[in-house]
Amino acid sequence: MPSNYVPCRTGEDDDVHLFMAAGSQESICGKSVSGTSRGDDGRTPCRDCARRLLVLAFRAASQEGGISSIEVTLRQ
Repeated sequence: MPSNYVPCRTGEDDDVHLFMAAGSQESICGKSVSGTSRGDDGRTPCRDCARRLLVLAFRAASQEGGISSIEVTLRQ
């Protein structure tokens, strides 16, 4: 699992989606990326991206040499 995910917009809604910074053209939920965003501008996070990110993290944790810890930062 690549360790660098970047917030993005998809053009389909105003939610914050995530995509792999290593050149992916689709967000984790499968929508086409239309622009990146690195700031916290109050948009709603995409629940499908968040769920799929957790699934990827837990799958990687079960592999030898995979993720050994996860740090999550929540902001209000």
